[in-house]
Amino acid sequence: MKCIVITVLSTISLQSDFVTYSITVSDDLIGKRITRVLTTESLEGTTMQRPDYTALPKILETMNREGKFTLSSLVRNDGFSIASVVSAGTDKEVVAAVSSFITDSAERVRKELMLGEIRDISLRCTEGKAVFKKIGKGTSALILAAVMPKGVRYHSRPIGKAATKIGRLLRM
Repeated sequence: MKCIVITVLSTISLQSDFVTYSITVSDDLIGKRITRVLTTESLEGTTMQRPDYTALPKILETMNREGKFTLSSLVRNDGFSIASVVSAGTDKEVVAAVSSFITDSAERVRKELMLGEIRDISLRCTEGKAVFKKIGKGTSALILAAVMPKGVRYHSRPIGKAATKIGRLLRM
């Protein structure tokens, strides 16, 4: 019986918007190895394009303008900032770290109290509020954070619209 192993590696060229796939087919019993590099032309007209990451700050700017938010940030679960729109003097890395921390804490509470999946987290204070919304699920989920002054009453629509746009852009 022959064993065929197929490995797909993807690389992204910085000079191109296309993903190149290298497929290695090997027959381990005979020791023969065949390597074939597929270019975008050999994929029969189908090309895989990277998301337009430059659109992320624009989405956040629109959300801030529509919601009258003072700052917003898109963060990974581990606290790494992907995109942010913050005012001068605000440390975007601190915003990212706090977003990750509060989401992680809420996740623990959710699990212990069996509350289901988190939709968003609101932190209401005397001088304003912060809202954190998860985009996607599992370990690849992102956190959309928005901070607003105390006079802002309605935040769900602008945050929801931005989350939908980001989810579509990043195919989440």
